[in-house]
Amino acid sequence: GSADLAPSNKTNMDSRGDFSTEDRSGSNLHFGVREHAMAAITNGMQAHGGLQTYCSTFFV
Repeated sequence: GSADLAPSNKTNMDSRGDFSTEDRSGSNLHFGVREHAMAAITNGMQAHGGLQTYCSTFFV
């Protein structure tokens, strides 16, 4: 997933759809402008097991 930078860092998987409360079959998570929370959530999902996760943002 990506914060609000998916078009810039090319992390959106167009063919996989978006994960939401209405449609849980999607693979793209939209975190908004929350880079720190995005990293924490992604690490937690990976540590829990069963999922291959990634996240991306700009390095400043």
